[in-house]
Amino acid sequence: MILNTGSRTDIPAYFSDWFYKRIEEGYVMVRNPYYPEQVTRYVLNPSVVDVLVFCTKNPQPMISRLERLSTYDMFWFVTITPYGREIEPFVPPKEKVIESFRQLSEMTGREKMSWRYDPVFITEKYSVDYHIACFAEMTEKLRGYTGQCVVSFLDLYEKTKRNFREARGVTRDEQERIIEAFAGIAEANGMQVPKKKTAREACSCLLGADIGVYNTCGHGCLYCYANYDRKSVEENRKRHDVNSPLLIGHLKETDHVKEAQQKSFKDAQMRLFL
Repeated sequence: MILNTGSRTDIPAYFSDWFYKRIEEGYVMVRNPYYPEQVTRYVLNPSVVDVLVFCTKNPQPMISRLERLSTYDMFWFVTITPYGREIEPFVPPKEKVIESFRQLSEMTGREKMSWRYDPVFITEKYSVDYHIACFAEMTEKLRGYTGQCVVSFLDLYEKTKRNFREARGVTRDEQERIIEAFAGIAEANGMQVPKKKTAREACSCLLGADIGVYNTCGHGCLYCYANYDRKSVEENRKRHDVNSPLLIGHLKETDHVKEAQQKSFKDAQMRLFL
């Protein structure tokens, strides 16, 4: 089983204490986001958890205690974009995230690291040429610390249109120009830009065990699909308890808790992510 921590929120950046507490206690509980009284309990044990998948804009809070995960296989997607605080108001400075990426890569191995340049969108400031120049600069700084960069383009969900009116989608011609330039730059720096679907897209059946909660990420990115608005995020985070098996709130008497059907796929020799 693959345990996914990153499609609904950024656990490494904002809830690392809680996550390490869950590892210590050996289980975690997750509410169904569409049927809140349905709660699933997952065992956290390397015998059934093949890979811990992290997707974050700031891995630094996890790094000092990473030895606690030494018995687990893990894979890290770290998102580093060229956007400023007008777009990503609470994401740490890029140089700090790049340094954390390097540090994490040295601890885990470059084969367990993937850089996400995600999402790509166009505004008056963030033009195609701007993206290509920034990608080249970042790629040089990450050379030797990963062999892969995953690039994706902004999906204009209704909530994204509402929260981020300045952005527009990327035309097919622009996408082709960007990918062609990125692929050449990446190759020159020992990386690949995969053209096939990434693990989050292609293996949704395996990555279904997501322990995050929508409307809890504190980065405040205007393009975010997982947050409805800032007020909802602040209200939810007030209900976070590091000692609770749930990321937000506590169990209720009316909850229906079921044990997850967990199975290791290691014997099947799955090839993950790459």
